[in-house]
Amino acid sequence: MASAVYNVFSSLHLIRFAGPPLRWLFFVSGLLGTAMIATGLVLWVVKRLPQRIKAGHTPLGHRLVEVLNVGTIAGLPCAIAAYFLANRLLPAQMPGRLDWEINAFFLVWALCLLHPLLRTSRQAWLEQLALGAALFVSLPLLGLLTAHSGLFSSLGRADWLLAGMDLTLLATATGLAFAAWKLARHKPPVRVARPRPAPRQKEVAL
Repeated sequence: MASAVYNVFSSLHLIRFAGPPLRWLFFVSGLLGTAMIATGLVLWVVKRLPQRIKAGHTPLGHRLVEVLNVGTIAGLPCAIAAYFLANRLLPAQMPGRLDWEINAFFLVWALCLLHPLLRTSRQAWLEQLALGAALFVSLPLLGLLTAHSGLFSSLGRADWLLAGMDLTLLATATGLAFAAWKLARHKPPVRVARPRPAPRQKEVAL
């Protein structure tokens, strides 16, 4: 009974019942749901920025959310790319190879969660987005160094599984690089304090 339940849930999770079009639909739907959650977390911080400016300091809770946002939204893609890199770079006969692939994921993610503590929020966002873009673009480049597994070889023999993976990695790198570029160009509006009107002098009755 337990194995039957496991098989049902694993099949649903891995979408074994669906063909390529439906799998892509699930993938895009997952990205949209993730983007909805990520934008909500970022907007929570942005909405409270005027309160922080008015108070003159950042409350501990707001700072904690900032750090977790960077480490989760920008750091998680870095960890995923590190997992893929470990899968391609670790020797095939290495003892405990599968465990080290997982260790690479959690190690990089932990570093990405600690990194924002040492940087400002803007610097941490920029650096982790740029790192994620560099890691994702390095994966297809590594494939070019291996015979019969590069993007051009996959396209030449119509191996759409490998080619689709490399193209998705490149698209992810492009999205992260675009986000870093937009953030680098963004200039927050400068708030000019309005001068307070001088208090009226009371007229003295003669």
